[in-house]
Amino acid sequence: MKRLIVLLSVAMSVNCSPSGDDANSPAAQTPAKNDEHVWQEQTDALQKARDAEKLLEDTQLQRKQQIDDAIPPR
Repeated sequence: MKRLIVLLSVAMSVNCSPSGDDANSPAAQTPAKNDEHVWQEQTDALQKARDAEKLLEDTQLQRKQQIDDAIPPR
């Protein structure tokens, strides 16, 4: 039983420890393309929502201006 525990412990430590080859792999390096980060999708979605909000505000101002132009002053 002790041999099994020692064997499993050694196998787990060897399997989990980084080797020299893994440190130079592309997955281990920091992503350099377009300055992407972990939350890139969320920040892109947030920017898209801000752009949509700006578009809605601009459209609302245009409609208000059209209504104001259509109603003659008293």
